[in-house]
Amino acid sequence: TNLCAAPLESLDRIKLSANWMAAAGHEGEDAKLFDAVEAVGMELCPALDLAIPVGKDSLSMQAQWQADGATERSVSPVSLVVTAFAPVVDVRRQLTPLLADEDETELWLIGLGAGRRRMGGSILAQCHGAFAGESPDLDDPQRLRGYFELVRDAREAGLLLAYHDRSDGGVFATLAEMAFASRRGLDIVLDGWADDHDDDVFEVLFNEELGAVVQIRAADRAEFADLVAEHGLVECAQRIARPTRADDIRVLDDGEVLAEWHWHELFDAWWSVTHAMQRLRDNPAMADEERESARDFAATGLNPRLGYDPGEDIAAPFVNTGARPRVAILREQGVN
Repeated sequence: TNLCAAPLESLDRIKLSANWMAAAGHEGEDAKLFDAVEAVGMELCPALDLAIPVGKDSLSMQAQWQADGATERSVSPVSLVVTAFAPVVDVRRQLTPLLADEDETELWLIGLGAGRRRMGGSILAQCHGAFAGESPDLDDPQRLRGYFELVRDAREAGLLLAYHDRSDGGVFATLAEMAFASRRGLDIVLDGWADDHDDDVFEVLFNEELGAVVQIRAADRAEFADLVAEHGLVECAQRIARPTRADDIRVLDDGEVLAEWHWHELFDAWWSVTHAMQRLRDNPAMADEERESARDFAATGLNPRLGYDPGEDIAAPFVNTGARPRVAILREQGVN
């Protein structure tokens, strides 16, 4: 879902690198590794025509030592880190989380859970010291193919202004990060998404099912909705927010404001860990200065300004100019 931000031609151009990690030999871990390889390598990848030509394994994910006459052991669970890579047609068409500075735009959530809100292993559950049951999964591989083709075709049609795949922390974190990058406020609208009780609101905002948030123009809503239907993702897509120029982030349901924060309040919480680490690692005063600069809602951020036209053919002055070949000049000077 992260790679979809890049302008790729087709899903089959993507290749995967897999890093398998397990505590080989520890009770039950070899069987879990087998199940993981079978699920990813023998079921998911063939279903999507994807290949894993490279990768590595780290099968010593355990340690044992003596402490106070007792044997201590640390064992890491089976884990898989996948890196996806592909050739890019035109890097200038890359989408980013930076919201376009246009009026009358809206943010759509494309969620591959198709309405499911599994909270197992989520950041919200961890914050409350709970596992929270079933974890998100890719229930239908072809839904992922449809998702890829929807993003590709919407980009080709010029409909997408910004893109950010669903973050750790769910769609609320995703939307907040887009607002932070863009110095924009947000109205997150849950109409039709959540029932009246709080659990539904938390599940909508903080589940970590696969997906992404895209920005489109309100005028393009019908065309984008047609593409969603064409790729069989109607049950996966719905408008969820709209950017504002106010410096606050609100959650609304049926016209009622459920929660509201000043932009700086959420940004400071989001930046706090980075700032704490940077103060320990670097010059504390400079870390403080960077935080103050980053939290300036009126700042324009870093915007590249090219001093040249990237479409210009810089070889043109030297091609077909009518200039005499150098070899002729050399021969006139008596050089063979």
